Amino acid sequence: MISRIVAVLLLLSLSSVLWAAKPKKREKKPAARKAVAEKVEAKPTAAEKEDSTETEESEEQAEPAQSAKADEPAASGDEMEAYRQVQNRKIVTVQDLADLLLMYQGEFAKYKTAEKRLQRARELGYITSGYEAKDELPIGLLAHALVKKYDPEKSWLYWLTGLERYALRDAQEAGMIPQKAAPGHHMSGEQLFAIMTDAEEFATKKSAWEKGEHK
Repeated sequence: MISRIVAVLLLLSLSSVLWAAKPKKREKKPAARKAVAEKVEAKPTAAEKEDSTETEESEEQAEPAQSAKADEPAASGDEMEAYRQVQNRKIVTVQDLADLLLMYQGEFAKYKTAEKRLQRARELGYITSGYEAKDELPIGLLAHALVKKYDPEKSWLYWLTGLERYALRDAQEAGMIPQKAAPGHHMSGEQLFAIMTDAEEFATKKSAWEKGEHK
């Protein structure tokens, strides 16, 4: 009887040991499953990548188109539109100078195309040979045009040579162009308008002087 009891106890003890040694199936942690799900959701599809690329390309193509349009000269005879274009220009052109000078002379509306306005500016001696409509306007050519239009006192060097650097000196002496400017410098639309304002002020003072109104 005692031997049977001992045998049962040994059997129960062996079963417990075997059950404890059996490997258990491990489950993924909730945090790990969540991270995997988020990674799958965040990964863009091929279609989404293609749409994104097309959008970026269209935006890049749109910007140069707007810049090119902004740099174009005024093609029509609309004076106010041409005025705004010149004023907003980052770098003004020879055509801009021709348009602006004709505005100040009241002749802009007579010439409906940019080509005819440039030709008229050439006839008046404002634009010298060697310059094309789309060339960036150097201050030297602007000085030449201002000396031609507003007729300040001219130096004998300018009389002899007609060179832009001497025209610039005369325009600076008259107070139409800042002293620090060099013949090859370029300017924005706002800077051009500021110089034209000074040139018109010079013309007003000159006219008053000639009429004796300065007394």
